[in-house]
Amino acid sequence: MVVLGWWMSKPAHVHKYAQLFGQHTGVRAVVQETMTTEELLLRPLRDKAARRVIRHIAKARRKVAEEDGEAPRIVFHAFSNNGALLFQSVQSQLPHDMSSAVAGTVFDSCP
Repeated sequence: MVVLGWWMSKPAHVHKYAQLFGQHTGVRAVVQETMTTEELLLRPLRDKAARRVIRHIAKARRKVAEEDGEAPRIVFHAFSNNGALLFQSVQSQLPHDMSSAVAGTVFDSCP
């Protein structure tokens, strides 16, 4: 599960959603990220944030794969415009093996 926070969201608030997914859905690994205002407004910084998210996803998938024998599917939950823009950047840069593992996306309060 990848939780992409809304603009100006505090990591603790986004973490609450990440914990809910972990506790109530059986998700084994949750990656959470929120962009800064600069990352939101400047495309090169947004792309850099997307690469950071992809590295975290790859690390979480490797860890679960080592424990379970297979890499898990990926589900995104994007909050608001900030999450949607970050999702767009992440999706455009995902390597093929990761993009084929995407099981779904939730757009929550997105345009």
